[in-house]
Amino acid sequence: MSAASASFQAGTWLVLRRVGRRHAMGITAAAVAFAAIASYAERKAVVSDAASRALQGPGFGLALPIAAFAVLSCSLGRGRLEAGVSPAAALGAHRRLAALGALVGAAVVAAAIGALIACVTALAGHGPPSAASVSDALTSSWIGALTAACYTFYFGAGASFGAQGGGRVIALGLDLLIGPLATPVAVLFPRAHALNLLGRPEAVPGWSQAASTIGLVSLACFFALMAVRRTPD
Repeated sequence: MSAASASFQAGTWLVLRRVGRRHAMGITAAAVAFAAIASYAERKAVVSDAASRALQGPGFGLALPIAAFAVLSCSLGRGRLEAGVSPAAALGAHRRLAALGALVGAAVVAAAIGALIACVTALAGHGPPSAASVSDALTSSWIGALTAACYTFYFGAGASFGAQGGGRVIALGLDLLIGPLATPVAVLFPRAHALNLLGRPEAVPGWSQAASTIGLVSLACFFALMAVRRTPD
């Protein structure tokens, strides 16, 4: 195994140990319960398009980004990104590669939770199971997985700012405030592209759903690169 691979894996395993079964289950249970209750409330209020409203609102607007934020915070602790991977660096791992491994590990966990949040939200919004509800749940699941992974790298880049990595909190606030707005700057935020994929094209005017899929992948790569570049050697 090369030194680069060892450093990357050290960061990944560090995150997986920190998140652990207890934290992952706690985050999942809280986020899924919130999304399911909110989706059920949408359906009780107005049956028509309840699933879409729940996905675009409480599901992807609150439950999913906050779950990704929680996963990253459990992965890195309260400090900056480089501080979070210091144990791996102390054992000889390259800090930047360990940081990338940590972000990838956190993104995998967040993606699994995001897929589950989206699936449960869609099913609860549709009511009794049907072919249409299952199809919608499956489609929403991959959107949830991709969006949650993108959020993880987005918050990871934020964690490279501030004395204690507080930039991640600002990143969360900006996404909640600007992400839903149909403005040119919204294309820089994961939420806008997720909304487009969920059937709200006005979130990113002029962008097709295929373009927003590429947009989420591109944002994930951009924020990962930013986070790694801002991590000291």
